[in-house]
Amino acid sequence: MTYDFRGRLAGDVIPFGGKHVKNPHVIKIHGEKYFLSDDGGPLGTAEEQAEWAGDARIIMGPGAGKFKYLWVHDTDRQLVVMWRAHDGNEKLSDRASGMTHKLVQLGKKSQLNRVDHGTFVVIERAMAEAARENEDALRQYISEIESDFQKSVNELTQQYFDRYVRPDVERAISAVQSGAVPLGFKPFGNPEDRERQMTTKVISDVMARKFSEKLVEQYVRDQGVDLDAPNADNQAVQWAVGDVHDAVYREYLPDRA
Repeated sequence: MTYDFRGRLAGDVIPFGGKHVKNPHVIKIHGEKYFLSDDGGPLGTAEEQAEWAGDARIIMGPGAGKFKYLWVHDTDRQLVVMWRAHDGNEKLSDRASGMTHKLVQLGKKSQLNRVDHGTFVVIERAMAEAARENEDALRQYISEIESDFQKSVNELTQQYFDRYVRPDVERAISAVQSGAVPLGFKPFGNPEDRERQMTTKVISDVMARKFSEKLVEQYVRDQGVDLDAPNADNQAVQWAVGDVHDAVYREYLPDRA
C-alpha cells in the first residue's frame, strides 16, 4: 500500500487541496512504498548544509541525492517525524498541530506519508536499523583510514572520558531515573519522550562542563603526545572528542526498539 495525501485517514484531517503532483521518488520498507521529499525542513537546502558544515567531516552515503528525506505523519498520535532516508538519521520530531503549513506544503507535492500508528512503528524501526547499520559502516571506514597518530589521540581521549567524565554522566543519569528533574529543563515535542529528553540534557550539561576540547588537549599533551609535531593533524583532538560524544549518546540513549 502506498500512502499519499489522499490515503488512509486517522485523527484530524488536514485538507491539502491543490492539484495532485506525481512523485516518482519512493523508498521501499518491507515491500511497501513511501514517498521521499526534497524538503530538508530545519536542515535547509543541500547547499546550506555544506556551508554550515565548514571544516567538519562529511561522508555521504549511497542515495544521498536531492530527494533524500522521509516525512511521516502518524495520524493516530498526531506526530510528525522526518528522517534522512539514505542513512536513517532522525532529523525532526514534532506535534502535527504546530506544523500545519509544512504538512500542506508537503502534501501538495506528494511528499508526505500519512499513516496510522502501526505503520509508523514499522517505518520507525526500519529507520533505526538503517541508522545503526550506517553508523557501523562509517566507524569501520574511519577506523581503517586513521593514522597511528590519530589512533593514539583517540585512545587517550577515551581514557580521559572514562576516568574523569563518565562517573559524572552516570550519576546524572541515575538521578533522572530516580525522578530528579534537571535544572532548566523544558520538555518539548512528544510527552512520552520526557525522560529521554532529560537524559539528553544531563549528558549534554556534563559533557559541556568536563569534556571540552581544551581540557582533552591538555590531557593528551600531559601524556607526552606532541600535538605540534610536523606530522600531527591539528584537528586530531577535535575529531576524537566528536567521536566520543557520538559514542556516549549511542551508549546511553540507544534507538527505541
